[in-house]
Amino acid sequence: EASLQQEVASLHAQVRELTDHQSRSQEQTLLLERRLQEMQDGVNVMKDSFHDSTAGLAETLSGEREERQQLAAQVQLLQKQLRAGLDAQRAETHRALDQASESLARAQGASETELSKLRGAAATLTA
Repeated sequence: EASLQQEVASLHAQVRELTDHQSRSQEQTLLLERRLQEMQDGVNVMKDSFHDSTAGLAETLSGEREERQQLAAQVQLLQKQLRAGLDAQRAETHRALDQASESLARAQGASETELSKLRGAAATLTA
């Protein structure tokens, strides 16, 4: 009977050890699960941040592309306006030169007529 009690006590001790070991294993499992969840949460935060950054970069690039297209359109418009302005200025300059040339020709003709009259008058006076 004593050996039976000893064996029962030994089995109780083994049960306590196994129960303690099981409790420690469950605590470690819970800790590891919490750490795993924290790590997963961290990964999710980093993924969200990456996606936000990527989306922001895509918006920035899209905005820059649109801005470049608008600037290119403005440059083309300014070039057309500049060409039109230069063409108009060139035409005006040609008109002004033509008018000045005509005025000069009239003045020269008038001067020659005046000079002829003066020569005629001088010839009459000297005769």
